[in-house]
Amino acid sequence: MTPEAVFLIVEEIAARNLTIKAYCEQRGIKATTMNSRASRAGVRIGVELRRRRVERVHALKAAQPQLSWTRAALTCGFDTLSRFQRSRRSLANWGVNVEAPHTPTAAERIATALYRAERLAGAVNLTLRGQLALRSLQPILADYRAAVAAIGAHPNGC
Repeated sequence: MTPEAVFLIVEEIAARNLTIKAYCEQRGIKATTMNSRASRAGVRIGVELRRRRVERVHALKAAQPQLSWTRAALTCGFDTLSRFQRSRRSLANWGVNVEAPHTPTAAERIATALYRAERLAGAVNLTLRGQLALRSLQPILADYRAAVAAIGAHPNGC
């Protein structure tokens, strides 16, 4: 399994708000198998998912400083403030700094674009079959275009 494939899986799990276990059950594989394959590729799926959730809280807090940390954590899907704080500490133990904004790697940007392309293809298919209104494609297409633009938007060009 390549790092790009792992980030694609992480993107899908995060977009669908699944747990690793639920994702694996849907695919008919063991979570331990998937985690060990991802670890061999140098990515820990749980750490990546936790990082994304914690970063959402930090981004919301930065955008709306009047919000309390508790309200920001609850808005981003944490059950309690203490669970959010435990997630932050866990990431710190893994050496992940979530205080600074995360710059996605090339693999993460490509995986995001691939996931969005897959979403767009599914939506186009539904539209062609008459199961989805044409106007519903616009936000999905805009999301895909933004993901593709982000691939070349990195300051280093990576």
